[in-house]
Amino acid sequence: AAGERGWKTSRLRTSHAFHSRLMEPMLEDFRAVVRSLAFSEPSVPAGSSVTGRQVGVGQWSDPEYWVDQVRKPVRFADALEALDGVTRVVELGPDGVLSALVQQPDAVTAPLLRRDRDEVTTALTALATLRVNGVPGVWSPLGGG
Repeated sequence: AAGERGWKTSRLRTSHAFHSRLMEPMLEDFRAVVRSLAFSEPSVPAGSSVTGRQVGVGQWSDPEYWVDQVRKPVRFADALEALDGVTRVVELGPDGVLSALVQQPDAVTAPLLRRDRDEVTTALTALATLRVNGVPGVWSPLGGG
């Protein structure tokens, strides 16, 4: 067992078995939804937790990528490794769970949302964390009031 090997574990509190074959019954409906959306290419380096590699041109704008995201295992460690040299990480998710898993000694992580915390304060704290750690331009989205 994981505890016997010295690994820290915790039970996931989720409504569904995401990233498993148990998601297959909903994939066709999900595929129809994502095909109706418009996607843009990332403007900063991003790691794919589906492939475990850096996101390539056309990958995130392909609706099938997002279908795979629901069904396939999460390759978080591989995705981080693929971003060799990236030391500033923004977590876009419902909490800071993945930020806690970033183990690079010089990495700065900034979760934009935290469960049970005020969204505006949490997002501003993340932006401030990035700014004081050398990331330029993080305030520009806030310029319009």
